[in-house]
Amino acid sequence: PDIGGGYGPYRQSERYEIYREHASQRIAQGSAFRCFCSADELASQSEAGIMKLGFVGGGIMGEAMLTAAIQAQFAVPEDITVSDISLDRRLYLQKEYGITVTDVNEDAINGADLAVLAIKPQDMNRAMQSVKGTIQPDQLIMSIAAGLRLETLQEILKHDAIVRVMPNSPARVGQGISA
Repeated sequence: PDIGGGYGPYRQSERYEIYREHASQRIAQGSAFRCFCSADELASQSEAGIMKLGFVGGGIMGEAMLTAAIQAQFAVPEDITVSDISLDRRLYLQKEYGITVTDVNEDAINGADLAVLAIKPQDMNRAMQSVKGTIQPDQLIMSIAAGLRLETLQEILKHDAIVRVMPNSPARVGQGISA
């Protein structure tokens, strides 16, 4: 089945082909689109260091997503960086998960394979302005901000490989569904 997605240089990258292949296999198996591949495949990919995550925003939903990524062995804590405006929140996330934290949004997404914009819609414009010059052509950007059209994100970030995901509150306990 065609899972769509991917644009420009990202679509042509080896990383895109790996994710596309695994996603197609999971869909063909009738599995929920919870992860791209089996736990064993995820663990070997993480050990190989091919999935680095950067989060702009370390609030409740950002934390839920990074927790799920670690638990599913989609990424290891050493390969996750989170930026947040709150020093207390950064210190908590660093202590709780062993991840890298920063107050500079650009540092969070620099070198990330997947950059997650996990901030409230009212803060999105300022955050996008701060990172738009940092995004590399082969990076995939994920936004969880409600109410922002894909076209708006692409226009502001000057980037095409962007997906919107709408997680729900059960994601906080690892039982969420995203559309």
